[in-house]
Amino acid sequence: MSPKSTLALAALALAATACTGQTPGLPQHWTADELAPTLPAALPADEGAADTESDAPVAFESPNVIAAATRNIGFVAPVADVSAPGAGPSRPWIASAPKDAAPPVDTSAPPAVPGLDEGEVCTFTAAQFGDACATDLGAAPCILRGHFDALLGTEGLLVGGTKSLRLTSAAALERALPGLSAAAPLASDQIDPWATEVSTFASEVVALGLNIALSEHGFGGSRSFASVRLAHGPLAGLSVGQVFDMSQEMLGGDTNTLGALGFDAEDLVPILDTVNRAGLDCRATAMLTR
Repeated sequence: MSPKSTLALAALALAATACTGQTPGLPQHWTADELAPTLPAALPADEGAADTESDAPVAFESPNVIAAATRNIGFVAPVADVSAPGAGPSRPWIASAPKDAAPPVDTSAPPAVPGLDEGEVCTFTAAQFGDACATDLGAAPCILRGHFDALLGTEGLLVGGTKSLRLTSAAALERALPGLSAAAPLASDQIDPWATEVSTFASEVVALGLNIALSEHGFGGSRSFASVRLAHGPLAGLSVGQVFDMSQEMLGGDTNTLGALGFDAEDLVPILDTVNRAGLDCRATAMLTR
């Protein structure tokens, strides 16, 4: 019997053992001639070796040989665990299991919100609006003194809602700003009050209204101040005009909008101050966006 036939019979014995759990060995009536039709026509020979009868042992490692000898009798030999260690040139059928690649981590910063360039908006603070007109004719007090009626009309600046604050002249603005009392909505209507009677919240609302008026009449940069939007903070995304309108409502005693969002007058003071400072000296700013 050739070594290849011997190997095939040994494979069958292993298969029978795996299926029955009994001691290895072929039943007496299983002869090589009876098994021949079920065996593969040919088994792979070593590369370059002659197909001769020999009693020399044939060395092989691959479990594919056992699978080839047994697949025709309804038994499939166990396949090597591809995740098992030991893969290498001498055991090529043991493949290292590919590891799932970790998803790439996006370390890039979120896209920056584009700010405004120099000269797009020019703003002044409440304190600057309250200064006396000196030698700088481009300063807010001087602009207001020279163009008050053209900017604000003969009745002056009116802010608020149900309750309102009115400033009728540039001199009245100088007396009222910046406000010195605690941030709060108006308790009653006010006309040309003194700074001690004006709350810090009302002072910022007035300053915002003045900055919008200057912009609309060509004194506040190349872009409409009311149309630009807040780029940062709790009111980001709203336009300056929207913030001004909602702040006026709260100043007049209507808390249905900003109050419903959890804001009170004190919360709005630093927000409005930031907006009023965003375009100081007509500089570029990242606090506002188009």
